[in-house]
Amino acid sequence: MTSQIPNIAVLLATHNGLQWLPEQLSSILKQLDVNVMVWVSDDASSDGTWEWLQEQGKLDSRIIVLPQAGTFGSAAKNFYRLVREANWLGADYIAFADQDDIWLPEKLRTHSSIIKQRGLSAISSNVTAFWPSGKKVVTDKSQPQRGWDFIFGSAGAGCTYLMRPDLVSHLKGLLNDEHSVARQCALHDWLVYAVCRASGGIWYIDPAPVVQYRQHGRNEFGANVGIQPKFQRLMMMYNGWHRREACKIVSSVQGLMRNRKQLDEITLLHSLLTDTRIRSRLRLLRFAVSGRRSLADRFALNFLILIGIW
Repeated sequence: MTSQIPNIAVLLATHNGLQWLPEQLSSILKQLDVNVMVWVSDDASSDGTWEWLQEQGKLDSRIIVLPQAGTFGSAAKNFYRLVREANWLGADYIAFADQDDIWLPEKLRTHSSIIKQRGLSAISSNVTAFWPSGKKVVTDKSQPQRGWDFIFGSAGAGCTYLMRPDLVSHLKGLLNDEHSVARQCALHDWLVYAVCRASGGIWYIDPAPVVQYRQHGRNEFGANVGIQPKFQRLMMMYNGWHRREACKIVSSVQGLMRNRKQLDEITLLHSLLTDTRIRSRLRLLRFAVSGRRSLADRFALNFLILIGIW
């Protein structure tokens, strides 16, 4: 940890990503002014991804592919496996990487420098979403953080996250507990953000995009751009998925709260999230007013709670 050049462990989750992996892995290995070690976990790929990764590991000692371990079924569970099993303990920072993006060359250098200068626990950033048609859109997640925004959503795309080891150790501790609800959380980026905020860590969201966020028909969760993605997210709220995930987040991080007042507050929040009656919905608004970073998202969340959709 005394080296001037940061040592960064990159946790890369793959599943049938052979058509994108060469470009993405190249962009990771060509990061400027940092030492990278890429730990890869493959989720039962059938398109040659596993075999290709094996060859890359032989060609470059910076690539370590974990043994096959059956089917995970989601990116989150694949990342949880990486957090538990990859040897990132000697790294100065840990990053998540998706298989289909492209990192700008200065991504890790810039973000590790910001973490060090500001004394942060973690950093994320906006992304530039891009489509095969050539369309590009910067998705803005860098609005000021709010008191309870970590209960209602993530700090942006997990592929932008860079974290200090102590934060990832907190996460690993939760995931190693076989009774922890954290293992059931569907979105790893949301969970990490909540762990950081609940434990008193400092998180910064950089407005400058450092990842080209590829959009295609097989994105598990793509950019929220256009009518169709927004409708899909609305339906996830309507069918209760988003509320159930918020309950899991609260259950996962309750034990990390720093003082009695915060613990009492989050205990109340959990009880309100599990009760959809009108009285509880009205009381939930006290938390929802600081539950999203953007004004539009806060308005939408509060409105959906009021009318019983969320």
